[in-house]
Amino acid sequence: MRLVIICEGQLEKQVLKKFLAPYCTGFDDVKVRLPDAQTGNAEGGSGRFKQNFQKISEDILAIEPDTYVFCLLDLKGHPFDHLNTPIKDSLDRYYEVLYKRIKQYMESLISAPYRDRFFAFPVVMEIETWMLADQEALQRFFSSQTIKRPHTPETDDNPKETIVGYFNQHKAKRGQRWKYSEVTDGASIFKHMDAKRVYEDSCPHFKLLIDQLLEIQNGSVAPKSYTDPNQDLLDEIRQLEQERELLDMAETTKENVDKLDRIQARLKMLYEDYSKKLTSSE
Repeated sequence: MRLVIICEGQLEKQVLKKFLAPYCTGFDDVKVRLPDAQTGNAEGGSGRFKQNFQKISEDILAIEPDTYVFCLLDLKGHPFDHLNTPIKDSLDRYYEVLYKRIKQYMESLISAPYRDRFFAFPVVMEIETWMLADQEALQRFFSSQTIKRPHTPETDDNPKETIVGYFNQHKAKRGQRWKYSEVTDGASIFKHMDAKRVYEDSCPHFKLLIDQLLEIQNGSVAPKSYTDPNQDLLDEIRQLEQERELLDMAETTKENVDKLDRIQARLKMLYEDYSKKLTSSE
């Protein structure tokens, strides 16, 4: 049994395999890759993730019947703009609804034969949230016992800025601001981190991710029984997005440009329709 994790950026690609290892002992192999359709080594990012996660996931699942695919993307700055329809409730409640929207939307786009082995997990808010949840790691890295994690790290709307603040306070030269680099600074913090401490902390969505990994390894994962009531609409979105991707790579002719414009206009209407249906059902 294998696990493939598709993630957005170089930091995640660099640290996730080792960081999640305590909860992946039942997998024969674990790979972490970026959402590049060809090599998995190109620059990541939410735009590329949106374009490629579906095809990459289905290609893997079709070839490897004993493999599970997990897609991790930041909730903050996610690429599915049509899911951002606000709700008349608290900000915390909105983020919880947005998490569920993104998860269900991504999983619904995967073809039915592969859906039971595909799992989308938005990271609330972004990977720096997990750093905030591990107070011991932060205190060790910054050599300061004064650092205290937020009571609920997932409610920090800008965890990266909070981490940068720690660098400015404890690492930067006086009068200068720290130029934070995820690949170097973030990875250095992760060397001190323990996934078990984050799991036991107030990061409920990280716990959902780990619990799902454990269920798979224990053989207790249940088939996905839900059917999106908007599946016909999603199928059309899926088809048009695939056509748009092909046109983006095709020769630039007037015919192709006109067709692309029509697809974009139709997609805009479908996105708005899907958002309205989501809002009315919540």
